[in-house]
This record gives sequence, structure tokens and C-alpha cells, in this order.
Amino acid sequence: MSQAWTALLGAVVGGLASVSGVIVGGRASRTFEIRRQQEAVRRESAERLRLQVVEVLRLMFATEYAIYSICWFAKHLPEQVDAQRISAYDANLERLLPELSGALVVLSSMDPDTHRILNQWSERIETFDGAVRKRMYLENNADALEQLAGFVEPVQQLYKEFPSAVGSFLHSRRVTADPA
Repeated sequence: MSQAWTALLGAVVGGLASVSGVIVGGRASRTFEIRRQQEAVRRESAERLRLQVVEVLRLMFATEYAIYSICWFAKHLPEQVDAQRISAYDANLERLLPELSGALVVLSSMDPDTHRILNQWSERIETFDGAVRKRMYLENNADALEQLAGFVEPVQQLYKEFPSAVGSFLHSRRVTADPA
């Protein structure tokens, strides 16, 4: 009988070891799966943030370019700053600025610090737009063109400062880094 008891005891110990292995392995598997899911959510959030930043930047550069363009024409080809060009500028900015505002609102819900920095630059761009619009509708067209032409250098300066200032900030926050 001693061999039977030994065999039974071996089977019980083997069964307990097997059950323990399944329990421990199941826990490890669940822990690994939870971590994998958390990492997938983190990557997804990082990607959505990057895409939102790209959208805000696209709209900011499009707005800045429209402002620069009308000022450049006023300086270099003033005869081409006519009612049609002014109307096109208005229509373009009346489309871009609400899109930019909406994109900034979404960004603020995703990353308030990134929003704060980009919103400061957006406000500078919008200030230029306000100043340009004021000048476009002056009674004296020659004065309007001269004043618009005066914005070429300040808008160029903004264009030069913006990428490096914002790029440094985004890099330091790893907003633009590949989430992989």
C-alpha cells in the first residue's frame, strides 16, 4: 500500500502544482493584458493629441499666410489689392478663424499646457488679422495700402519665431514624438 499512497500523494501534489501554475499563469496573463491595454490607450491618446496639434498648427499657418499674403500684395503689387482680393481675404479668414478656435477648444480638453502656448500664438495672429482688417477698410486707399505694407516685416518675424518657439515647447513635452 505504501506505493499506492506514494502514487496518490504524487498525483495530489502534481495536481496542486498544476492548479497553482494555472492560477499564477492566469494572473500573470491578466496583468500583462491589462498593461498591454493601458499602453494601447496611452498610445491612442498620444496619437490623438499629436493629430490635434497638427490641425491647430495647420490652421495657424494658413491664417498667418493669408495675413502675410494680403500685406505682401499691398507692399509689392498694390494695384492687385482690389475689392475681389479683399473679399477673398475676408472669406478665407471668416472660415479659418472659427475652425482654429474650435481646434483650440478641443486641444484645451486634451492638453491644457499645449493649448495655453498655442493659444498665445493664435492670439498674436488674430491681433494681426484685426489690424489688417481695420486698414483694409480705410477711406483713403493709398493710406490703407501703405499701412498694410508696413505689416510685412512684423508678420514675417512672427512666421520665423513661431516654428522654433512652438517646436521647442512641443519637443520638450514629447507631443510630437512617435508614441512607439
